[in-house]
Amino acid sequence: PEFDPADRRTTLDDLINPPPPRTPGGQGGGFGGGFRLNTLISAMLRREQPAAVLQPSAWTYGMFLSGGHFDGRTARDSVYNPTPNLIVAHEQYGTLWRVAQRGMPARIEFNLQTRFLDDNRYPANVTAEIAGTDKASEVVMLGAHFDSWHGGTGATDNGAGSVVMMEALRILKTIGLPMRRTVRIGLWTGEEQGLIGSRKYAEAHAAEADSMQAVVVLDNGVGAITGQALQSRLDLYYLWRELLNPVHDLHADTVTDNNKGGTDHLSFLPYGVPGFNFNQITRGYNHTHHSQSDTYDKAIDWDLRQASTVMAVSAFELANLNGMIPRGQKRTVQPMAAVRVSDSLMVKGSR
Repeated sequence: PEFDPADRRTTLDDLINPPPPRTPGGQGGGFGGGFRLNTLISAMLRREQPAAVLQPSAWTYGMFLSGGHFDGRTARDSVYNPTPNLIVAHEQYGTLWRVAQRGMPARIEFNLQTRFLDDNRYPANVTAEIAGTDKASEVVMLGAHFDSWHGGTGATDNGAGSVVMMEALRILKTIGLPMRRTVRIGLWTGEEQGLIGSRKYAEAHAAEADSMQAVVVLDNGVGAITGQALQSRLDLYYLWRELLNPVHDLHADTVTDNNKGGTDHLSFLPYGVPGFNFNQITRGYNHTHHSQSDTYDKAIDWDLRQASTVMAVSAFELANLNGMIPRGQKRTVQPMAAVRVSDSLMVKGSR
């Protein structure tokens, strides 16, 4: 049981002494162990041939839907009929577990009605831009994703981010102040299936990577922006302090060394493009995203207005910098294979 509520704001101590970022190797090791376990479970299930598999929700309360089938890619093979894999709330799962522990018989009835919304088999990114002046060929890219998990309606993850991007562009358009570089928003599809939309975009525009000033995304809920996560680019600390100085009164000018993962700015880093994901007030994000609670009523009007303003100011400042932000380290990127609709429906979530 979770007796203590999660922190809703970043503490002063964390701001002054941020925790060290997790290394990619450490993350990979954790995921690798999980994949190996799932492979063993998959082999057992094929032998046992159960009618269905029940998994407990990853949350103590409510339903967390960000799960994957034990069989992974095998389950998406058209010649393989996977076992139904269902997530059950802890209260019901606990009852079944206690009955099984006592060796008592249990009867479970399923009424499973699955419908695939595949009338449109071509997911698409949505882009829009305001052209720059003398440096129009250089681009400041803002981003969010509009796909979501099926439990709710995707308000906190990441309809809120998409709304903020559109509002930021509307603010810049309405103000009409000249911007030297082009400001473009990308509303990405397929983020939850593995950053598919942004990865395909980055791959298609790889030749233009050196002309992208930066990619800045918002993907951590409906909370107001508290400042920028440097993605381990400590060399840019003073730059971001200066960029965020105009929004000091909005309490959005902290700069931390967080190395944030799981969202679309990662797609551009291999090409050397500086990529960032703003820090935000939690506002219950960890208890809404990927769940049946991810609905419109969780949106907070003032926070979204604040985030839109901060995003517009940041884009304006980046568009009018005298020079380009120093590039990050590039690495070889394997071309992304074509993704079938069945793949995008079944791949495990990215977070």
